[in-house]
Amino acid sequence: MDAIIASIKEYALIINNDLTDDSYLDFVIADVVDRTLVFTGRDQLVEQYEEDLLDTTVEEEDYVLPIPSRLERPLASVVVGVHKTVQENTEAKREIMKISDNGQSVDYSGELASYLFSKSDAEIFSGVKDLLIKIRIPTIGDNTGGF
Repeated sequence: MDAIIASIKEYALIINNDLTDDSYLDFVIADVVDRTLVFTGRDQLVEQYEEDLLDTTVEEEDYVLPIPSRLERPLASVVVGVHKTVQENTEAKREIMKISDNGQSVDYSGELASYLFSKSDAEIFSGVKDLLIKIRIPTIGDNTGGF
């Protein structure tokens, strides 16, 4: 998953070169990726993908990607949109809560998290929702034998 996330981040930084490569951007990317996996039902593919990466007998073209490569650029656009919206709505309220010197980490106030947790998938994915619906994998429950 690290390569997929890195690719989405790279595209996001190309789309908007004003973005800062920091923990704030990483959080937005992680949230968009997690939402994508759950929304599409492809979260069930992550474990197999990670195993395939470690298995030297599996060829790269045989990987079943949890997030297909063709969705990386559209998801980068979602990341940029979410980042911009949160920044615009919380710029005055965005506070740095914690700074670490040697670890170079910065923790922000809960405004980002509250925005992301309060929005529906339709609002977060807006322009790419139709693309995501096309790659959905149904979740199949146990066959109980009865109707």
